[in-house]
Amino acid sequence: MKKLSLMMVVILSAVVSSVSQDGGGLPVRNTEDPAHNTHALYMRASESNMVAIGTVLKREGVKTRETKAQTEEMAKTGKVPPNYNPTKKYGRLYTISLEQILCHQSDFQAYPTKKYGRLYTISLEQILCHQSDFQASPQTVPADPTVIYLFVPDEGLLNVETPSVNEHDLLFLVTPPDAEQKQWVKEYDLDRDRIYYQAKWRGDGVVSLSQPGETPPILDKVTKLCEAVQPPDVATKIAALEKLIASDDPVLQKEAAEAKKGMQKPQ
Repeated sequence: MKKLSLMMVVILSAVVSSVSQDGGGLPVRNTEDPAHNTHALYMRASESNMVAIGTVLKREGVKTRETKAQTEEMAKTGKVPPNYNPTKKYGRLYTISLEQILCHQSDFQAYPTKKYGRLYTISLEQILCHQSDFQASPQTVPADPTVIYLFVPDEGLLNVETPSVNEHDLLFLVTPPDAEQKQWVKEYDLDRDRIYYQAKWRGDGVVSLSQPGETPPILDKVTKLCEAVQPPDVATKIAALEKLIASDDPVLQKEAAEAKKGMQKPQ
């Protein structure tokens, strides 16, 4: 038995080592403190639909429409549907104290069962910048929302940051493609008229601003970068970025240079 257990550990270690080397397979969260991780700010901001500051008002579980229908049927008839799977009613919740999750039971199944999603209602106090601000040509953007809905489907719990209720956060928000949103609405008990967001960036899509102590360094730097690209005309954007490039902040020097380079590329 000891030999078998040792063999299993060795095999699993080899698999994890292979995943770490090729960058695929099991997702690995960034282990650096998000509040102090100022790497790739330009890329993170420009790949987000918007960078905002907000407070999480509510978190709620969302059942699949199939599970909801089965639950309602049982309440009416008192009978359990023949295809009822109680495991679809609940999901796994991973605490943020975990630095790396090696694998789950479902990783060894050919067809993992989707179980539930988490829906967060977030009040936005300030939108620092939009994705379009990093483009040279002026873009028309919808009116800024004051409340957004961040949805995390069951299979995305490892890849998408999940904020805490009443937490004040810096958010790098992305809008999934229409096809993905339609699939969510079809599968989960979600409002068909809402737009759902996600916040993901290698473990740093949600940065808490509620922790005691000094203001997270990332907030000041991303705010200055966003302010530089907010003017509507490209000449003013580039002039503001050049001021950051000439500053004594090495992080902003690098990120502003990347933003300027990206703005000068043919659109």
